[in-house]
Amino acid sequence: MQEQYRSNPPDKRLKQENCHATPEEQIILAKYVGWGGLANALTPGKSGWEKEYETLQNLLNEEEMQSAAESS
Repeated sequence: MQEQYRSNPPDKRLKQENCHATPEEQIILAKYVGWGGLANALTPGKSGWEKEYETLQNLLNEEEMQSAAESS
């Protein structure tokens, strides 16, 4: 599951650059439907997911982090 987390950086880049996904990125993004087990990365103090949580905090602003957590 953490491998899936690490393999999904295209989403943030697309939002930041306001652009369309490349065909390769589309393949990666198509694998994601909902948060599933990746919701662990949005849970503060979740054992084994501390690094991913910290990364999300650095990538997302407070409003985005709250929205992501509410949608998980």
